[in-house]
Amino acid sequence: MAHTTYAVYCRVLIRRSDFDVTANSMDELVALCKRRGFIFQSSEIYGGLQGLYDYGPLGVELKNNLKQAWWRAMVYDRDDVEGLDAAVLTHPQVLKYSGHEDT
Repeated sequence: MAHTTYAVYCRVLIRRSDFDVTANSMDELVALCKRRGFIFQSSEIYGGLQGLYDYGPLGVELKNNLKQAWWRAMVYDRDDVEGLDAAVLTHPQVLKYSGHEDT
């Protein structure tokens, strides 16, 4: 089976306020994604966790394609940016001296 790769290049900042997103349209989008196998409710067979979803096979592929397109646009296509993959956990001193502890 051949795989088709779609390249996505986005140079425009999109704000949530640019769209009229209602609770009803969001519920419809989530329902569609669940029906198509993009997402599944986390721990669904045990009653689920409200608002938490796991990626299905199509969701994983979509997420990876978006991450690759973003990385290409933000890192490879720019001369003033280098890629970095850092730990999410940070020593408290870093937060204190960077000013993030106060916010």
